[in-house]
Amino acid sequence: AYALYPNIKYCFLVIGASALVAILFVGYLPQGDQAMGRGLKGKGLALDEQGHVETIDNADKNYDDEDVAPPVVEQQQPQQEQSATYWEVVADRNVFVVCATGFFFHFANANVLLVLGELM
Repeated sequence: AYALYPNIKYCFLVIGASALVAILFVGYLPQGDQAMGRGLKGKGLALDEQGHVETIDNADKNYDDEDVAPPVVEQQQPQQEQSATYWEVVADRNVFVVCATGFFFHFANANVLLVLGELM
């Protein structure tokens, strides 16, 4: 903005360039477990140190070398997991802080955009 002072509207090109870069690289993000996004337990997927998706499973543990007996698996009827309700999501402290921060950012930015609109 300082270098382009008389034509500060060119500073908005930075926003457009950032959006294009984000669209370009969003395909390189690893896909996680979709069930976790719905508030379900998920399949036990995680990222390793290199960023590759791996399945976390207790079935591949070797209990022969340990003094601990393997866990007893009881036969239960499959239970259908329920998604988190909207209230549970909104009541989460982290989600609330992100939403409040976004609200107050846009609330404070509204006056600045009016002033910039008058200058252009």
